[in-house]
Amino acid sequence: MRITRTSRRRNGLGTLQAWRYTADAPRGAVFLCPALAGRAGAYDAFSRYLCRLGLNVWVPQYRLDAGLSLRDWAVGDTTAALHEFLDSAGTLPKYAVGHSFGGLFLGLAAENTRFEKLLLVASPRANVWTFGLRAIPSAAFNFYLKVPLLWRFRREVSLEGIGLEGRVPARIAADCARLIRSVRFDHALEELALPTSHFEGFTGELLSLCFSDDPLATAGPTRSLALSFKNAACREVRHIDPAAFHVPRVAHLGFFHRQCQERLWPALVDRFLSFG
Repeated sequence: MRITRTSRRRNGLGTLQAWRYTADAPRGAVFLCPALAGRAGAYDAFSRYLCRLGLNVWVPQYRLDAGLSLRDWAVGDTTAALHEFLDSAGTLPKYAVGHSFGGLFLGLAAENTRFEKLLLVASPRANVWTFGLRAIPSAAFNFYLKVPLLWRFRREVSLEGIGLEGRVPARIAADCARLIRSVRFDHALEELALPTSHFEGFTGELLSLCFSDDPLATAGPTRSLALSFKNAACREVRHIDPAAFHVPRVAHLGFFHRQCQERLWPALVDRFLSFG
């Protein structure tokens, strides 16, 4: 296994970074699209696991420049990273993993047609009022009050108040708040100039996972995003109780942590990729 971190300037896009994991004898390649505010290093244990299975893994890192919009991440950064990944993968079978907003970004990408399989992890059509009951007060405060009031005066905004790690550029936080407040998800995407038509381009196999202790990606919205991939050859949505796999807690971020490598990853990932 060889791990490298790349940094490359793209025309008009600034510097794009990625973590690349190269297997000794690769038999496939995986593009892992991170969650909102997710850093590439948060997926290190999972990426190493896939690499040991014989998969090259590419994890892009979103830019954090001030003034960026959600479109800059969803279309600009993701598309540029996908092109580099596809060029690097060559003739290997190609798979994609999307975490949270990363699953949405993969649906918005015209390049999703190039993947044989798509694994969505905690990826919903998010709305404040579909969050778990305990998460709603904090989410409502952040997305209706805090973010709309602060984003014009801050370079970055923290989303830790709703259980997400890290900080994001202020305008991106404002765009996300606008999207998550809207009861008309597709309409809100269109208002943010995000191309919803590309969901229908994916024709491979899709597996979507949500977890019973996740307050942000509950069962209904997770199924709803999976159904947006209307032309998937087959589609499965699994609602999982972590206790059934002897894992104490997964919630929204925990699936990619090392605690899941003994039971959850072999049961779900190996089976889906047909390497189990």
